[in-house]
Amino acid sequence: MVKVDLTGTSAFFDPAELDFAAAAAAHRMLGDKSGVGSEFTGWLELPERIRDGELKAILSAAQRIRSRSKALVVIGIGGSYLGARGAIELLRPIREEAERILADKAYLESVYRTGAQKASYLAEKTLRKVYKKVGFVAR
Repeated sequence: MVKVDLTGTSAFFDPAELDFAAAAAAHRMLGDKSGVGSEFTGWLELPERIRDGELKAILSAAQRIRSRSKALVVIGIGGSYLGARGAIELLRPIREEAERILADKAYLESVYRTGAQKASYLAEKTLRKVYKKVGFVAR
């Protein structure tokens, strides 16, 4: 059942001219996916399809975007769902690669090890220069 509150809409159209039968038919077409463009109605099942942790990840990403950006523009193509879906598809390879890397513990350990070695080398090199400038004997 769809309930519509038309309070405050009289300045935009005459509520007496509304075609509730057409609205009900459109609602039925959405529900049974029988209308034109029905392949773009994935948003209808989104609340049921969301995986465990996915909402938390979305909220976390939203928080990161808010903290790093002044604005996020999602441009709809035939509807807001398609614009957002386009952004999700655009970012999918990045997310998949990040997931792959995070799952590869051996690779991460090698990155940490290499980074630590480079940091140690640079720190020692800098320390030698400092020792030389202040007149300490190098170790």
